[in-house]
Amino acid sequence: MLVKDMYGGDYSSQGLPGDLIAASFGKAVFYNGQPTFSEADLARSLLLTISNDIGQIASLYATVHKMDRVYFGGYFLRNHPLSMHTISYSIKYWSNGKVKPLFLRHEGYLGAIGAFLYGAEQSNEYSWLENYAGSSGFKDSISTNLGIKVAQLEIDQAENAVTFCPLLKDPASYNPDTTDLAQDKEARDYWLQCFEESVDKFVARTIHSQPSEKYNFFWQSKC
Repeated sequence: MLVKDMYGGDYSSQGLPGDLIAASFGKAVFYNGQPTFSEADLARSLLLTISNDIGQIASLYATVHKMDRVYFGGYFLRNHPLSMHTISYSIKYWSNGKVKPLFLRHEGYLGAIGAFLYGAEQSNEYSWLENYAGSSGFKDSISTNLGIKVAQLEIDQAENAVTFCPLLKDPASYNPDTTDLAQDKEARDYWLQCFEESVDKFVARTIHSQPSEKYNFFWQSKC
């Protein structure tokens, strides 16, 4: 529902233009037991409500911290012009044009670099966990012993800090490597064979995941 729906036009005494949203879902009414709106109307109204709230909160934070630019990132916003337009309109309205909204074009790359740099700074303090995830790059999924189908694994930072095992008598002298591959020929040959056999599997999996791409592979083994 717009301001002009309530006042017939602009609400000049309060500085409110007629095309300004006055109430989200204001026209979501029923007539003779039937809705006068569609599911698409509800989805659009919800999207506008959230986008307007994001814009207002962002403009308030920018004002508090005396900033004139707000950067937005994320795959959702980059591919949704309606949300970008609504957030931009909201920020400019609530800040009286003093704050400028900007949207990143390659936010995925920036996010990956930021996560890497942040993780590198704390690499000695945290451990890592594997999480199952999906990917559109794979044409089929992998069945796991957990009873679910996944397409790939993601690595996430664990909340628990890495510490020595409390049962160790002397943590400083503890060596977790129980096999010296430089001295143990049988163990060395075993692991070298495992590594060499895994290369072909990785290559086959890569080609299968993206069959339209062209790959040039080079493999050289030295003993």
